[in-house]
Amino acid sequence: MIMKRFDVQKAIIKYALLLSLFYLFNLAWMYYLHLHIVMWSADNAGKFYEYISWMPLIVQSLFNIVFAILVWKDLKANDIRSPLIVVITLLFGFLGIALFFLQLIYTLYLKNTASS
Repeated sequence: MIMKRFDVQKAIIKYALLLSLFYLFNLAWMYYLHLHIVMWSADNAGKFYEYISWMPLIVQSLFNIVFAILVWKDLKANDIRSPLIVVITLLFGFLGIALFFLQLIYTLYLKNTASS
């Protein structure tokens, strides 16, 4: 059985693009929210702003779920058993991805060269 080699460069690009997309969406949302939506709803600004202000948290949670699924698949593809990294990614996306790459580098490069 031939194992497919994990491409670290493609993984870095994948996660960098997803993190950039997430942060750009949050910046655009906050810009749009503060500039347009609050001005449009002067009469019901309090309640409307309260509901709309939850949107970045909801989007962050959705992105963190996607990040956790992708990290879990990549950990599984590299035969790394570390559910704590998946949980950290679920709560803190950027930190979990950074820990995933640290674990990946350790497993692929340091652990394999030390054992041979």
